[in-house]
Amino acid sequence: MEITNLLEVLHTLLEESNFHCEWYLDWSERDDYIRINFQWKLPNERNIPVTDGGERTVSDSSIPFETSVIFYNREIMEPSEERYLKTIPVDSYTGIPFGEVVAIIRYLKRITSSMRLRWRNFLEDDQQVGLSLEWNEVEFQEMRSVLIERHRYSETSVFMPFRRF
Repeated sequence: MEITNLLEVLHTLLEESNFHCEWYLDWSERDDYIRINFQWKLPNERNIPVTDGGERTVSDSSIPFETSVIFYNREIMEPSEERYLKTIPVDSYTGIPFGEVVAIIRYLKRITSSMRLRWRNFLEDDQQVGLSLEWNEVEFQEMRSVLIERHRYSETSVFMPFRRF
């Protein structure tokens, strides 16, 4: 029997992908979204002061960094795109193709694996203003196209978990 629950599919794919950071899934049954949070404790041996979004300055030997991706039901909510690395709508009737979820997780693995290098470059370059991960839609579509060309893209739909109201 195939798995059609997006929460279970995401958990399985994330487990199999061996991300180089901590991650966790957060499902809001009430608002019908699934958020993937990625977290790093970035080394700061010289205790360089770092400001997080202009709110507070930290100069510890380990700096926390977090980013998120959200899968959401557009009929129930419309998340603020500025708060997330990527916002991904999931239709409540047609779901989202399994191949799309695979492509998203593979692309996330690619960009999250660059975080430590980005951090090191950030510390070494006094001219850099901020540190962030960026979703490049062109790169993502190229990765998705390769999966389609190699017949590794399944159109089988997966759906948000069943809401019990």
